[in-house]
Amino acid sequence: MLINGGLGANYGLRSLMLFPEYLDNSGMLSHLILGLSVGGFVIAYHITNYIINGFRFPVIATMSNPFYKFSLNNSLIPIIFIVNHMWLMWDEQVLRELEDTQTVALNLLSYLLGCAILIASTVFYFLRTDKGILKFVENQKPQNKPKIQPAGQLFGRNNMWYRLLKTKEEGWKIKTYMAHPFKIELARSSNHYNIKILLDVFSKNHINATLFELVVLAIILTSALFHDVDFFMIPAGSSIFLVFTILLLISGATYTWFKSWSTLFMILILLLINTLSQYGVFQYRSSIYGLKYDDVEIPYTNERIQAFSDSVELRNASYQQELQVLNNWKAKQSNEKPKLLLINVSGGGLRSAFWTFYSLQMSDSLLKGQLYKQAHLLSGSSGGMIGAAYLRELKMRGENAYSRAARNRVGSDLLNAVTFTIAVNDIFPRWQTFELDGQSYIKDRGSAFERVLNKNLVGFLDKRMEDYRLPEIESETPSFLFAPTINNDGRRLFAGSRSYAVLTKPSKGTKGAILESIDMQSYLAEANPGKAKLSSIIRVSATFPYVFPNASLPTSPEVEMADAGLRDNFGFISSMQYILNFQEWIEENTSGVVILQVRDLVGEIRIRSNPRLSLFESLGSPLGGFYNNWVNIQEYNQEEHKGMLEKQLKVPLDVLSFEMDPGEDERVSLSWHLSKKEKNTILKSWNTRHNQSVLKSLDELLK
Repeated sequence: MLINGGLGANYGLRSLMLFPEYLDNSGMLSHLILGLSVGGFVIAYHITNYIINGFRFPVIATMSNPFYKFSLNNSLIPIIFIVNHMWLMWDEQVLRELEDTQTVALNLLSYLLGCAILIASTVFYFLRTDKGILKFVENQKPQNKPKIQPAGQLFGRNNMWYRLLKTKEEGWKIKTYMAHPFKIELARSSNHYNIKILLDVFSKNHINATLFELVVLAIILTSALFHDVDFFMIPAGSSIFLVFTILLLISGATYTWFKSWSTLFMILILLLINTLSQYGVFQYRSSIYGLKYDDVEIPYTNERIQAFSDSVELRNASYQQELQVLNNWKAKQSNEKPKLLLINVSGGGLRSAFWTFYSLQMSDSLLKGQLYKQAHLLSGSSGGMIGAAYLRELKMRGENAYSRAARNRVGSDLLNAVTFTIAVNDIFPRWQTFELDGQSYIKDRGSAFERVLNKNLVGFLDKRMEDYRLPEIESETPSFLFAPTINNDGRRLFAGSRSYAVLTKPSKGTKGAILESIDMQSYLAEANPGKAKLSSIIRVSATFPYVFPNASLPTSPEVEMADAGLRDNFGFISSMQYILNFQEWIEENTSGVVILQVRDLVGEIRIRSNPRLSLFESLGSPLGGFYNNWVNIQEYNQEEHKGMLEKQLKVPLDVLSFEMDPGEDERVSLSWHLSKKEKNTILKSWNTRHNQSVLKSLDELLK
């Protein structure tokens, strides 16, 4: 399902299986490693099949090398799987990654070589150790039974409790079999052999399966131990195959021990794990790095949230500081009454990061730097904030923000390391930690994401929130306002370099309104929020379900953060609250407000077709309908808020949108990985008539 796109296609998992990456390169070596892991998966399939179904073919025990011949006669499914995998890789790499056919052919040969090496070496080992019934009988000599059983007894059958319950099982009759790949022989009868001897042949050969499982387990444990070292970070597709390999082998071992009771045993194990997890076992806290957690337990209650919102001192201090920022911004403008420019960027994974960076890069370049100079506040969610933050950092450092190299860095893969960490680290108990400012944090897929993000962007976002406080106050750079969602109650956490406490109080005319946001800098002051890393704030604002863990805050009860897009995918609500709170200053000091939105989707409401659904599809239709309309619902809410804002504001309000429009026949996945074709599709969106019209309007408004 993964390689055919039936599972995780929208998250980019399919690309990991079809275009593997190793050491930042997708070439022959990465495909060789992928082939080795697929070969291991095929061997695990044969071992498990042999363990579970071998007894149904007692004639196999009469042959030399029974496991080899059993696998040979059951190779149709693995062959179809490998051929299908290679065909899909060819299609992916030629049509989506735009690789030349010669390169793809070499990649596929490397993949096939990896499969062949693993399968051939394992078969060679089994040929040397695999024992048929004749060899077994020859070696039967009286000997004392050792007191300690070897490791092979993991798959052994001697003295197992279920043997006492075993009844006679009839084997399947076969007349011919493949003795070698190109040779078919008649099957000999096994009726004259004692059933105990036949079963013992299968039992003695299970030690080979044990050794194979230990090797696979050792590879996974080594990868987990060094999962943040590039050399040991094998392609994520390979790690996924390794996980499925170990699961196959474990299922075979479980069946050997518990036979028909194995399903019940696995259910009981899952129930036990579920019960233990309620008491904190198998649960791990993902953190905002730099935030203080040790010896900090900040109460999170409605009463305390209300008290902070009602604090005149906090709101006045925040209000006065924001007035200072606005005045500093105005002093740097060339017009007496300039347009106040607010920028909203949408979520959408790497496609949004790439599109946001490219749109702002191109528009600022064509407007000769006026966009960056006139921008006051930037808000949004998820990937869009990555692209915007990187452009800001380039401008602050005086780097070439308009280079193709900078753009390419934003589009670099972020999914491989995250998926690899899930496969080899996060599905197992997490015991590795790292130190920062005397605090200990668990290594997980969240830390893996930040490490690769900072690597891709040459460390430019590896800064603390407090590093931006003075430049933002002096209006040397646009201010950033993050607003991740709090899972426990749906409120938003305003996260910035300074306090935004003034925004947490409902604007005038909303008496008795429910408090829907809190300010990180004031509410979490005991946890030293200024030390929080920018990359962590970006991560919690871009928390893809299942892809990233929900980061916790040092509160009691402990609350978790989710994607900012759950409440405000475009950042418009944050901009509206800011405008309403500083309406008087805006009306006195500006000629109007311009909100520039950078969207990774077309703003037009599209009506989906409603085809006849199967019974199972109809069961998921209500939930699926809500999910598919989630963006549309936010569009409706935004239009409503926009209408209310236009009525209240006494100066003009203009809302413009750069839109990534792939066209009817193209599609860009909502993922942290982009193919070359998808990147080209995004780049072409800039030249649409709509976006060029928006650029022209923006130029006129900012003059």
